[in-house]
Amino acid sequence: MTFTIEDAQSVDGQVRDLDGQPLFAEREEKVLRAMIDAKWAHDGALATEDVAGNGPEEIKALRSVMITAFDALESTRINIAAIDPELDQSYENPDSRNDLRGQIRRLLAGLDRLEADLPEKTDARVIRKHSRKVKSSGLAAAVDVLGEFWGEETDLPFAGQIDERVESDGKKFAKGPAMQLVYAVAQKIDAEYTLDQCSYAMRRRRAKPLT
Repeated sequence: MTFTIEDAQSVDGQVRDLDGQPLFAEREEKVLRAMIDAKWAHDGALATEDVAGNGPEEIKALRSVMITAFDALESTRINIAAIDPELDQSYENPDSRNDLRGQIRRLLAGLDRLEADLPEKTDARVIRKHSRKVKSSGLAAAVDVLGEFWGEETDLPFAGQIDERVESDGKKFAKGPAMQLVYAVAQKIDAEYTLDQCSYAMRRRRAKPLT
């Protein structure tokens, strides 16, 4: 999904200053850039979590299949070179990197490097109310980007308060422009994110030690 200037204008319409006016009026281009950066950070964080969580098992499974295939090539009595000389160059060049054996060796070496570089699992919790049970690190990464944008564009506190008023249908309200911004952008990234989840991510960001 690619954000557009219309998306930025929609977000801007939801973020109001203390006088009820759009806080980022005539700064939609900057809002759009922040939205795009936030989504990149969000998606990257979730991708990293996925690799850290599932990568080792997937690498192990693929390595096992490739080793089995390599052993089968080594033991077969089928003349593979007669089928296609490029598939088996062992007669002319036993160390070929381009025939089937060579490509499998390259893949196995690459899997070893990939395994060594796998990111460590984080302590990010799973958002259980999300249908895909995504980790909270995605929203946290987006909030970090939006917090930086907020600090550059305003002198207001980056607070994640929720209005105590609740409508009859259970809908809550964002309290303050920072909360309005985060929730509006989070909804554009993933409509399943809630005010409570956004508020939690903002509190976690404020609680981080300064470095």
